[in-house]
Amino acid sequence: MDFVVYVNSHDIHRISTNLKVDPESFIQLYQPEDEDSAVRVEDGLYDLALKDDKGTCNFLKREAGQFRCSIQPFKPGICRTYPFEVRRGRFVQIVKKVCPVDWRLPKNLEMQMSSMYNEHDKEWDFYLDLIEEWNEGKKDRSLSSFTNFANSRVEISLQNSA
Repeated sequence: MDFVVYVNSHDIHRISTNLKVDPESFIQLYQPEDEDSAVRVEDGLYDLALKDDKGTCNFLKREAGQFRCSIQPFKPGICRTYPFEVRRGRFVQIVKKVCPVDWRLPKNLEMQMSSMYNEHDKEWDFYLDLIEEWNEGKKDRSLSSFTNFANSRVEISLQNSA
C-alpha cells in the first residue's frame, strides 16, 4: 500500500450521509501506530481508513489523464487540506505527495486553507475524545456498533453547533 487516508467520525458521517450508505461499506481497519487514537473493535485496536484499491483511495478516480476525487464536495478533512501542511506556522506544500499535480497556494487562499485546517484539527480532537469514551465503555465491539455510536455523537454535536 502506498498511502492510507485515515478518517475520523466527522469524515465518516459526511461520506456515509452524502453517499447514503452504511459507514462500514467504505471503511477499512488498520493496525494503529498510536494506540491512544485507535478504536477498540472486535479483537483489538484499529485505526479507521478509507478502503483502497491498488494503493490508492477508492474515491480517487482517473479522468482525462488526471486523478480526481469522486467525493469532492464531502471528502475527508485530510484531503481538504492536501497537499499542504502547517510547518512553523505557515502552510507549505507536502514534499512527497500522491497526487501528480504541482499545487500552488496563492496568498489569498492561505486564509481559507487555514480555516479548513483548523476545522480539521477540531474534528480530530472530537474524534480522539470519542475514541476514549468508546474504548472505556463496555459495548458491542463490532465495527457496525462503533460507526453507529460515532455517527450519533457527530449528529448531536452538529445540532448543538447549529
